[in-house]
Amino acid sequence: MVDYTRLYSKLAQSIKASEIRELLAIISKKKDVISLAGGIPDPNLFPREELAEIAKYVIESYGNIALQYGETKGIPEVRETICKFLEATKGIKCDPEHVVITTGSQSALDLVARTFIDQCDIVISENPTYLSSSRCI
Repeated sequence: MVDYTRLYSKLAQSIKASEIRELLAIISKKKDVISLAGGIPDPNLFPREELAEIAKYVIESYGNIALQYGETKGIPEVRETICKFLEATKGIKCDPEHVVITTGSQSALDLVARTFIDQCDIVISENPTYLSSSRCI
């Protein structure tokens, strides 16, 4: 087998497995463990049938759009719906242009950190905090 690691860039050579990646590797080998540490819910709780129906509806109704890349900020209709929901339930008025949909908590934290924290700024938080948040951007 050929070892290509000597060809890696300095950045690629410096990348280490994250705590979450290590945790997921351990959990994936132990099928009888439900870990609350990694944000991995019990798969038996997933509403598979409902999700399959929703996916079918979205693909049949919006397939030409739903299967393409979308705006970085998220689907405009979803952002508009969130603003309507916030106004109806909380009295909060917002502009869909100021709403960003992320793919998950790590994506949101990364975006917030990149927006408000300069490289290697010191950030203090209480414990416990998010497992993957303690790194220099």
